[in-house]
Amino acid sequence: MITFGGTPGTYRSVLDSEISTTRFHHAEVMCSDPSNPDGCFIGDHTSVRCFDGHQTVSLLAGYQTSGFSDGFGSTARFDRVGSLCCTRDRKRMFVVDTNNHSLRLISIEERAVSSLLHKPKPQFAAKGSGASSPPFFYPDRVLFDRSPSIQPESSLYIAATELHRFDIKTGAITTVPVSLATMRRVAIECLSNGILLLVSQAVSTFNPRTKQLLKLVGAGPQPTGKFGFGFGDGVGDAVQFDDPQSVVVVEREHCAYVADTSHNRIRRITLPLKLFN
Repeated sequence: MITFGGTPGTYRSVLDSEISTTRFHHAEVMCSDPSNPDGCFIGDHTSVRCFDGHQTVSLLAGYQTSGFSDGFGSTARFDRVGSLCCTRDRKRMFVVDTNNHSLRLISIEERAVSSLLHKPKPQFAAKGSGASSPPFFYPDRVLFDRSPSIQPESSLYIAATELHRFDIKTGAITTVPVSLATMRRVAIECLSNGILLLVSQAVSTFNPRTKQLLKLVGAGPQPTGKFGFGFGDGVGDAVQFDDPQSVVVVEREHCAYVADTSHNRIRRITLPLKLFN
């Protein structure tokens, strides 16, 4: 492994530059670029940037300082970009703006940022864009609902203290009947059949059709109310994680890879075949 981009330390510089000399401010999330198999989008604390896959990192939206405002390019403000997902036609990007309790939309070609859902903080309450007030606080995950029964890329899952489903066309938001409050932090992926994989201190699945939550492996909450924060491979309750922040499912291999953050490791989970039926 080599360090491919960024310089040591924390900086508030988001100027366009070569990848080897660019500076990030707590780079935390990434998503693929549908139009460029070599490139990706990168979200740090106050901005979203585009890496072309070769040498150049360019600013898509945001700036050096945190805040909340809609606008174009560097006039927009974010306060901790927590998650990104991009439509396959590369026209729209959905951004969870965690500390602003907001779901933001970037129209990529115009570099225009608007707010789909926003719960104003007191210091920003006068600056709102007229967007609806969401029932969630500190959201940190956004992903497409991949259920085969709905039109592709027509709705999103947004994870905060609860899990919500957002209809992009109508703007309707509903709470999914699975509590995330006991999971400390949860990484989520949606399979192509619509089933959700939830990774916290345990690995669980949730079927939105049957409303069934099923634990696969992991210690999960203990009787005392504390979580098992240790490290353990194996099967059943022997498996332990500490602060998993991201999960990627490889369906053709029937497995998932988890970024187990506090352990500084990537974990591989073999998933049951029946999960993909």
